[in-house]
Amino acid sequence: MKKIFPRFKALFKPIEFSACELLVMRLLFAFVVWQVIPERITLHEQAAPVGMAKWFGLDFTFLSEPETLTMLRGVLCAALVLYCSGRLLFAALPVMLFITVSCGTLINSQKAATHSTQIIALCLLVQCAWHLYAALTRHKSGLPASSRRLKEGRMAVWYTQQMIAAAYIVSAITKWLANGSWIADSRYFPLQIVKAQRMEYYNSLQEPGQAQGSYGIISETLTPLALWLEKTMMTAPGWAPVFLAPGFLLELLAFLLLAGRKIGGAYAVTLIIFHLTIAEMMNLNFAYHIFVLGIYFSGMAFWSARGIESIRLRPGRAKSAI
Repeated sequence: MKKIFPRFKALFKPIEFSACELLVMRLLFAFVVWQVIPERITLHEQAAPVGMAKWFGLDFTFLSEPETLTMLRGVLCAALVLYCSGRLLFAALPVMLFITVSCGTLINSQKAATHSTQIIALCLLVQCAWHLYAALTRHKSGLPASSRRLKEGRMAVWYTQQMIAAAYIVSAITKWLANGSWIADSRYFPLQIVKAQRMEYYNSLQEPGQAQGSYGIISETLTPLALWLEKTMMTAPGWAPVFLAPGFLLELLAFLLLAGRKIGGAYAVTLIIFHLTIAEMMNLNFAYHIFVLGIYFSGMAFWSARGIESIRLRPGRAKSAI
């Protein structure tokens, strides 16, 4: 036991990402943040204020003015450029966070709150807090500028990974605390499938299945599994707890995302498959959860960085450089 625990503990530590990997992560995450901000908002009231609109009485309906939103998107674009460059992150991230939270607050203050983009705001929040702290304590590091930026970038990813894992764990805990018999009551899940499919039909006026396939070949691969699970739970609701309990455990054990590249990457892929299967069954697309899992855990940045570095180190390029 004394030998196992130190090895287990050694897994949960920041990964030494290369500068190129960190650059790829910033580029991909910046693209996701840009996608979160709508080009146009036509909401002129806050019928049911949430978040800062409720706590501080702030009015975010100014975002419905096209000129204002266009200006903010321009400011966001400038902040994203700084973010991707890895410079002045303590200035760029508060801007990114404010615009993201403002749009999300207004959209969720319409008596129909959603939480699909909250994971992006949480990632921005933790990165913003870390880089502000790093900027204030920078004089104490004593490291060269390049080494300091690399260390700060690695720690930013490490705290972001912890935030993502925590979001899943909190989701599982709240399910349990809200109703201790959640797994047993999951036999009613087929009713939620019917409800979600009918809502999708009245939103799109398309038959179930026609509005799906947004993930291309991945959706086509998972469709048979999703249809089989759906049919089984419809005809035999008693199987629902058996099928849904693993999803609950996936969320509860999400701390395994932090157990190094291999274990964390495998766990992230499993969560992505879980999200995609739910999307095929119920048309509930948690695309942004899939994006952050792919960016920070799946190894996408690692292989992208390897590809970039292999191009830079081609023999022909080396000779031409000489």
